[in-house]
Amino acid sequence: MIRKGILLAAVVLLGTVGLVQAGPFESTRDDIGVTAGATYLSRYIWYGIDITADNHSAFQPFVSLDLWGTGWVFDTHWTRANDSGLENWEQLDYTLSYGGTCNQDSPFATDWRAGWRYYNHPDGPIRHSDGCTQDIDRQELFANFSWPAIASCGVIPSYTVVYVTPEEGGRNSNGCSTASHNGNSYLREGAGFVHIFGLGKDVPLPGASKQNLRLSADAVYNDGMGGTTGGNADHEWSHVNWGAQTSIAVDDTTTFTPGIVYQTTMDRSVNTSDEWWFFLTLSHLCN
Repeated sequence: MIRKGILLAAVVLLGTVGLVQAGPFESTRDDIGVTAGATYLSRYIWYGIDITADNHSAFQPFVSLDLWGTGWVFDTHWTRANDSGLENWEQLDYTLSYGGTCNQDSPFATDWRAGWRYYNHPDGPIRHSDGCTQDIDRQELFANFSWPAIASCGVIPSYTVVYVTPEEGGRNSNGCSTASHNGNSYLREGAGFVHIFGLGKDVPLPGASKQNLRLSADAVYNDGMGGTTGGNADHEWSHVNWGAQTSIAVDDTTTFTPGIVYQTTMDRSVNTSDEWWFFLTLSHLCN
C-alpha cells in the first residue's frame, strides 16, 4: 500500500510538470515554491466526522509545491494519530489543484481553486476477527469560491463543494460486506456531496499593527457522504464550525498559526456530539 501511495504521488507530480510545460500558462516565477511545515491537531475531525475515535490527537507534517506560479499546486499531508492502536488510520493525502482570480478589479472579484485529492492508508486494509478486510482509501473532487469584495465590513463569503467517493465499491473481493462492520465502513461506502457555506472576517488585534484575528463560521450540508453507523449520512444540515485563528510571523519565511474550532453538530448520522479542537501550525517557505 505504501508503494502504491508513493507511485501515485510521483505519477501525479510528473503529469503536472508535463501539463505546465506543454500548456499556455504565464509563469510568475522561475522556480518551484516549496512550503514545508507541520500541524498538531488536538482532534482529527474530517467534514464533521471524528476520524480518530474517542477524540485522539494527531500530528500532520506537510509539503506544498507552487508550480512556477502557474496556478497549479501539488501538496501532500501525512496524518498520524498520536496514540497507539490507531495505526490503520495513518493517512497520506495527495492534492493536485488549480486556481486563480476572476474579475479582479470589480466588486464581484472571485478567488477560486478546484482540484482532486486522494486519501491513502498505507497500513490498510483494516482486518477484522471474522476474516473480512476493508480498504478505506478514498478520493474527492472539490471546488472552492470566495468573494473578498462583495460584502461590506470586510466580511468574505465563500462556498465549497466536495464530492467524496471510495476507491472501491461496498463489497470486498472475498465476499465480505463492509456494512457488517458498523463504525468502520462509512468512509468506504459513504460516497456523496458536501456543501460548505462560509463567512470569514479579519479583526485587527489591539496593539498589533499587522496582527489580525480571523473569525469564521461554516455551515455544512452533508448530502449523504460518510456516516457514523455503517450507512450513508442523512441528507441534512450536519454541522456548523465556528473558528478563530491568527498568524504570527516568526521571521521572513516562517509563520506560526494557532487556532481553535467549535463544531455545533445538528445531525447524529455524521457525529453524535458537539466537538471542539485546537490546532498549532508551523510553516516555512523554503525558497
